[in-house]
Amino acid sequence: MATPKDLFALQKIDTSLFTLRAKLHEIQRDLQEPDDLVSTKAVILKLNEALGTTGAQVKDSELQVGSLQAKLNKSTDLLYSGKIKNPKELEDIENEVKSLTGRVETVELELMEHLETQESLKSDLETNQIMLQELEADWEVKSATLRTEQQEVAVEMKGILEKRKGQAEKIDASIMGNYVKLLKAKSGLGIVKLSGSKCEGCKIGMDGGAVRQVNSNQWVNCPSCGRFLIKE
Repeated sequence: MATPKDLFALQKIDTSLFTLRAKLHEIQRDLQEPDDLVSTKAVILKLNEALGTTGAQVKDSELQVGSLQAKLNKSTDLLYSGKIKNPKELEDIENEVKSLTGRVETVELELMEHLETQESLKSDLETNQIMLQELEADWEVKSATLRTEQQEVAVEMKGILEKRKGQAEKIDASIMGNYVKLLKAKSGLGIVKLSGSKCEGCKIGMDGGAVRQVNSNQWVNCPSCGRFLIKE
């Protein structure tokens, strides 16, 4: 017949399992990509999007410059061709040449700004890509170590679970049911030692009869916290 010592041995096993589960949870959390790696990827994504937008602006400005320059060349050639004799027509063409020249200069300035932005974005992208390579290399090493540790913990847990199964089979179902409830309600301690006449779980003193029962390895629950008790 199982005794409190058997339950206390089971609790030691369960404590080991709790520790390993917490460690496994920590490893699983650490296996999430680190913030600096995630943020660098996000920056690169935004830079690529910005480069796409700026590239379209560069192309549009280049097309505008080409179109305006063609019109300007045509008007300039006509102005100095000698074919136009009417003063009013010459004045209109001169005004058109001035207007087109101003528009070409404006669009060329916009094009230069877009090109400068594009070069700045390319530089930032290159910097962040180099950083990403370094972060990914570091993460590859770290994550490989974590996965190895995760596997080791899983193997250890498997062995302890098998050991727990054998230990749990020694204990009556009613005791086990109560013990499991206590584990959940009492911070993972379903059975504690009786230190002198005090429960180590809640520090409340026991009467002499209960102390004698505990010392004779009988099943006794602390009247205060409900935990099973075992002699020190």
